Amino acid sequence: MKRRGKEKKPPSGRERQTRFARLLGIAFCVAGFAAIALGWAGAARKTCVDCQIPYLISGGAAGIALVVFGAAMLVMAQIRSEARRFSARLEHMNHAFTPDVAATIAGTPNGKAAMGHPQEQAVPASTPTAPDPPGSEPTSWWER
Repeated sequence: MKRRGKEKKPPSGRERQTRFARLLGIAFCVAGFAAIALGWAGAARKTCVDCQIPYLISGGAAGIALVVFGAAMLVMAQIRSEARRFSARLEHMNHAFTPDVAATIAGTPNGKAAMGHPQEQAVPASTPTAPDPPGSEPTSWWER
């Protein structure tokens, strides 16, 4: 069922690259499991333990290496995808919080007061207060 108003845009070069890396990673994992299965099947046909070792080494070691390499490709594709999403979100937030946009939202002429620039803010003078004497009521609202 198609959604109305939402047209599918063609994937960009980066999305195609990520999709290809994922498919290649899955292919390496499948090839690794197939190599392990072929090594096991070859070793199962031999009754001599010394005759089984070459099948286990070639099929098992090569299969495990292919599975690990495929899984690493899948993880790297996911990390790159998440990094692109995070970068896009940061770019969106950066655009949303520029002084011009903040000035429009806050209604200030230059937006600096809305953004909290230290040049525009007055720092209140504070005087140190003496601590409460022992046994007295606390004066702070969070200590009540």
